[in-house]
Amino acid sequence: MSKIVAQAVEGIVQVQSTNGEIRVLKQGDMLLPGDTVITSEQGSVILAYLDETVSVSANQQFVISESWLQTDITPEDSAVALNTADDILAVLDEEGDLLEQLDATAAGADGGSTENSGNGFVRLTRIAESTNPLLFELGAFSEDEPVVPLFTNSDAPIAAPVEITIDNITADDIVTAAEAAGFITVTGTANGGDIAAGDLVTLIINGVTYTTVVLADGSWSVEVAGSDLAADTTFDVVVTSTNALGNTIQNSATSTHTVDITADAGTVTVNNITADDIVNAAEAAGTIAVTGTALGGDIAPGDVVTLVINGTTYTTTVLADGSWSVDVAGSDLAADTDFTAVVTSSDAAGNTVESSGDSTHTVDLSAEAGVVTVNNITEDDILNAAEAAGTIAVTGTALGGDIAPGDVVTLVINGTTYTTTVLADGSWSVDVAGSDLAADTDFTAVVTSSDAAGNTVESSGDSTHTVDLSAEAGVVTVNNITADDILNAAEAAGTIAVTGTALGGDIAPGDVVTLVINGTTYTTTVQADGSWSVDVAGSDLAADTDFTAVVTSSDAAGNTVESSGDSTHTVDLSAEAGVVTVNNITADDILNAA
Repeated sequence: MSKIVAQAVEGIVQVQSTNGEIRVLKQGDMLLPGDTVITSEQGSVILAYLDETVSVSANQQFVISESWLQTDITPEDSAVALNTADDILAVLDEEGDLLEQLDATAAGADGGSTENSGNGFVRLTRIAESTNPLLFELGAFSEDEPVVPLFTNSDAPIAAPVEITIDNITADDIVTAAEAAGFITVTGTANGGDIAAGDLVTLIINGVTYTTVVLADGSWSVEVAGSDLAADTTFDVVVTSTNALGNTIQNSATSTHTVDITADAGTVTVNNITADDIVNAAEAAGTIAVTGTALGGDIAPGDVVTLVINGTTYTTTVLADGSWSVDVAGSDLAADTDFTAVVTSSDAAGNTVESSGDSTHTVDLSAEAGVVTVNNITEDDILNAAEAAGTIAVTGTALGGDIAPGDVVTLVINGTTYTTTVLADGSWSVDVAGSDLAADTDFTAVVTSSDAAGNTVESSGDSTHTVDLSAEAGVVTVNNITADDILNAAEAAGTIAVTGTALGGDIAPGDVVTLVINGTTYTTTVQADGSWSVDVAGSDLAADTDFTAVVTSSDAAGNTVESSGDSTHTVDLSAEAGVVTVNNITADDILNAA
């Protein structure tokens, strides 16, 4: 007797033995008479026997006849043999009815025999022929035609084909990170054969055994850890049943799914916060547009960009070109110089990923003040009357800190604003009306500067000066012109030393004493003891009896003052003639010899 061997198996093909046990057919398995071959919707098998092959397509079921294995056929059992292989193949090629080549009595599910043949023949629903002379396929059953054995004498009923299905593990049959972190309901159906409600369904996934039972409608469901499904992408579902004879039967199906637990991060950049990446005081007081890009990986337009700066959360979205922008309070950026821009994205499988970019900037909220000095307003820092009447160059220096050449120097003196600029050597100078300086002895020079960050700073220097607009007059005296203060003819004809004193006030030795007498100017100087003396023509004094001695002095501020003293004298150029009498020379007015 020859053997029937499964030469090739595709998908799920089952074999039900005569004792009711069902097993999965594998390549190389041998079939015995009475075995029922059952192909699933995706199953097919090629059977080899007697140097021939038979291809059984999907969704078929038939019984192996013992006659297939006989090599010595008696004349009584040769009903089919009498119909030569050429005749059968011709029928198949012509799409004829193979039953016409068989005994006419093989007409039903009960089979039949005649005295011409000892074999029972039954009809198998629609035989789909192949043009390969040695290959034929069994077509699918129709609903109104019974499934009966081929080439068998058995009257035993054959169960419906077993069908075990496993639904997609997830909607897209891809396990994502979120799904892997939870539990996934694995579902399916188990129908046909000896499968019945309550049968045990076993799944071994990632070494963990999960069990459930078949429900009345043939469905089954079990909760499986997503982590196990992430670790094991192929697993079997085994349904354990019991047939009518009490035999245990296991039917199985295989599930394969995909795991995608990570989305691809992209690159996030944060542009300079400001043009120089330094937040200055003015910028800190306003709003700054923080910008950047988010590109690559699974980053897509519309993804949310989140920045937490100084405890405040700012959000925006990625634009079509990958750029993003969000307005941030300058005060937050001033308080927090290091932050991260985080872009939240998801891939097609639903995994989320955060792409981030760090930003560090500098804060410079104040420029550094320098030192401003104002020089003495005048040489002695005292404004005198003459200076008050003119224009004074007020000068000084502005150095250090963020002071730079060209910075503006501002002085407000007596309500008048004067401006100039700092020179390359740090000096500055501005012309100021002496009258303003005379009226305002205390003012400030303010230099306005800015640093590299754009912060402005005012550096200032104060000035205080003294105003002295007048010198103090002293006391000038003119002594008597002569001893009796009367100019006589003899004195008038000569030179008289006019003398006096000049003391007090701002009178000082060396001060000039001026006398204008009879149109003639006479000058001298004050001596160390305050006295003064000048020779005057007696004739001028005789002609001018009233004159003034003027002493011109100046104080420390340079103010000049005239101190004066008046003089009045008398002129007597001739004596008055009187009466002169001469008494008698002698008593008798006669001079005698005695």
